[in-house]
Amino acid sequence: MKALLEESDLKAWLGFQRRTDLENYLRRQKIPYLYGKGNRICTTTDAINARLLDRPTPNVGESGEIEFE
Repeated sequence: MKALLEESDLKAWLGFQRRTDLENYLRRQKIPYLYGKGNRICTTTDAINARLLDRPTPNVGESGEIEFE
């Protein structure tokens, strides 16, 4: 599995066709994501795995913002 998951990957994997549905799902699940080139949604496998395992999400500060080192 790739470390970076792009919008098309997420839609196919989760079964969504609309971006809005994907965004709402990620927010409800508290999975952090960013907008990449062309305003496309992307996240990491680490962010998804952290939520699945109920662990703190890597590189996410207390404000919920993704932090870059």
